[in-house]
Amino acid sequence: SKDRDMVLEPLRGFPVIRDFIVDKGKTLERIAKIEARVRSKPLVESDITAVMDTALAKKIGDLEWCCRCLSCIAACPVINEMKDPEKFIGPAGLVALGLRYYDPFDEADRVVEAVQNGLYACILCGNCHEVCPADEIDHLGVYAELRKEAEKRGLKP
Repeated sequence: SKDRDMVLEPLRGFPVIRDFIVDKGKTLERIAKIEARVRSKPLVESDITAVMDTALAKKIGDLEWCCRCLSCIAACPVINEMKDPEKFIGPAGLVALGLRYYDPFDEADRVVEAVQNGLYACILCGNCHEVCPADEIDHLGVYAELRKEAEKRGLKP
């Protein structure tokens, strides 16, 4: 192994509470609101026991590996350079939107929500994927699918 300097610092982009402890509360709150499933009526047993397409089940299962560490947000050059970070939910938020977009039981329009939360602010650099501890999550693939659907519906800014 090569000798190299290592820098230890608090997670970038979050208010520091003390030492390496940062306040992720505001961001995690925004993501929790996105992850709340929207339904007009409660699920019934036949919904829950119905067989799901295996490709769809894999997409959902992969996105559920997100542990909300927010390393992706700390590594995102876009969110860390924005004057108003409220306009871009960042990679963790887009992953949460993707999870609900694929969710057959969610009735919200997650494509519109993704566009409103900065889907097109992302520059597709892949930093989020590089730092993510969950290899299962295909960040850029999720963003591409959301963008493809947005473009199909004329929602591209």
